[in-house]
Amino acid sequence: MLRKAGLKEVRAQSFLFEADPPFTVEQESYLRNHLKRQLEWGDKLSAEDRRTLELLTDPKSENDTFRRTDLRVVSVSTVYLGQV
Repeated sequence: MLRKAGLKEVRAQSFLFEADPPFTVEQESYLRNHLKRQLEWGDKLSAEDRRTLELLTDPKSENDTFRRTDLRVVSVSTVYLGQV
């Protein structure tokens, strides 16, 4: 798509993010908000899935994801670059 748009020297750059507990305040905030955004899908989640996700992202819930000590986060983001 970038080449079709007229860009040259198109390449991809991937970035790996890994984190283990204990998470920093910033990491937990980012990850919790990432999970909560899934609730915005609305009609794509069943009522049961929505309730489960709410429990997993509620810091007051005994099921809060971030109470786990065995949670490992691995994420890859890819950015595509090109020159005019």
